[in-house]
Amino acid sequence: MPDHVKKAESAEDPTVNDMILYYFHRAIDHIKPNLRKIVDEERLLLSDELKKFRVEGILKLISNCTFLAEITYPVKTDCGGYDHITAYKVHHCMHKTPMFGGILLHPCITLEDVMGLSALNTFKSALLSIPFGGSQGAIRVDPEDYTDNDIQKITRRYIVELLKKNVIGPGIDCGLNDMNVGHQEISWMTDAYLKTFGSTDINASAIMTGKPTFGGGIHGKMSSVGWGIFYFLDCLLNKEFILEATCIEPGWKGKTFIVEGFGKVGRNAALCLKNAGAKMVGVIEKDSSIFDANGLDPQDLAAYKFTKKGLKGYPKGKAVPEGEIRSSECDILLLCAWHKSIKKSNADSIKAKIVVEGADAPITPAADKILRDKKILVVPDVCASGGSVASSYIEWLKNVQHVTFGRLPSSVERGCFYHILLSIVRFLTQFGKNLSAMNESLKKSVGEKASILLSEENRQKFFNTSEKDIIRRTLAKNLTDSACMVTKSAQEHKLGTNLRIAAYCKAIIRVFKSYQAAGLTV
Repeated sequence: MPDHVKKAESAEDPTVNDMILYYFHRAIDHIKPNLRKIVDEERLLLSDELKKFRVEGILKLISNCTFLAEITYPVKTDCGGYDHITAYKVHHCMHKTPMFGGILLHPCITLEDVMGLSALNTFKSALLSIPFGGSQGAIRVDPEDYTDNDIQKITRRYIVELLKKNVIGPGIDCGLNDMNVGHQEISWMTDAYLKTFGSTDINASAIMTGKPTFGGGIHGKMSSVGWGIFYFLDCLLNKEFILEATCIEPGWKGKTFIVEGFGKVGRNAALCLKNAGAKMVGVIEKDSSIFDANGLDPQDLAAYKFTKKGLKGYPKGKAVPEGEIRSSECDILLLCAWHKSIKKSNADSIKAKIVVEGADAPITPAADKILRDKKILVVPDVCASGGSVASSYIEWLKNVQHVTFGRLPSSVERGCFYHILLSIVRFLTQFGKNLSAMNESLKKSVGEKASILLSEENRQKFFNTSEKDIIRRTLAKNLTDSACMVTKSAQEHKLGTNLRIAAYCKAIIRVFKSYQAAGLTV
């Protein structure tokens, strides 16, 4: 482990890149024998020394970014002035293409942060078995300092500058919505490609995900991270060794939670948890923090924030200092704001039983160690926030396949089903039988629950499945499988409840296998 990375273990404010690299090297310590075994299984005619070099070479590939870009360009603002904009683009691993990563707007973002986030996106995709590499884009601006028209100029120019370098495209690198980037910004950036380099590309709309539904997007994209957090947590709360470690009861009823960052991630996660039976007792936002032990309504909070452009003055709860709410007793603390919310200096004050990283890199390595020493379960970003990547993959598939999920397949299935059923009925009628008689006979032989006819519930699932239903069920399957796989990895490597290193172990092995199978550049 490099010295600058090792320092992240005790640093108060390490870079995001050093944080991700620190976890990467920690995971390598547990899986090196597995990696050597993967090389041995290939039956390559290599000496032991050369096999060792091969393992080290692939690990160097995974730990480094393949492309880094810092670009600057001028923009004339609506007030008549000229601003020099700084933006970034980073490609991490190209073991799979296209690469996928968010595009965010933030005044404090740095190249080191973008490098770390691109690596994190690689491991998120690998963990969910999504065939993408990892990337990340960012523009260093504060959206509150600019008009909507200014932001449109800034984002469109950003895409054009990247297209000049041929580093983005539907089959190269696709963007998705991240902090301060919503449907509108994604639409502008997609249109910038459609009107220029992508004017003859039939798959042009696949260059971005997070678009409005009428622009090639999917239903439920903005709420996908919230759903993903819920499904992952829901699976964990039924794992016996997790329940024993956290000393909490299974299920959601009676659970209390606090949300830090009430944007699209925090809001939707709060709604999912509340609908499952949990109670939100606190929320932390940049302008105000609200607490109410009797419970807060996420929908009412969201409506107030939309109307007033913030939570300041919210009448149905008590305004409390941010640090006081974060350190309040609760079952679950959702971190859905910005990087490094919990550091070495404030980690000891956390009293939640479970801390969930809904945002990217909200806990530093030093804080992570303090929390685990206090027997607090940390659900890492590489697992919890995977819903965004999973839903982006579905939208990308929709754009390149040019099919609307839940509409064409449903009508085709319905027609085929009735056609097949009609043929069966005619066949049975010819021999003097019918489906009802066969169904009754089957019940007598097997039992009352047996049936060859569709129940009303299954009929609804079969014929009335919408695109949103498909998205939600896919997320549930992906995140539940991911939770099972990570907990199994933790037990296999004897990591206890250290789900972060367990997840990195699994993700690194998958990326390693991909590079090993493809071979290395001579």
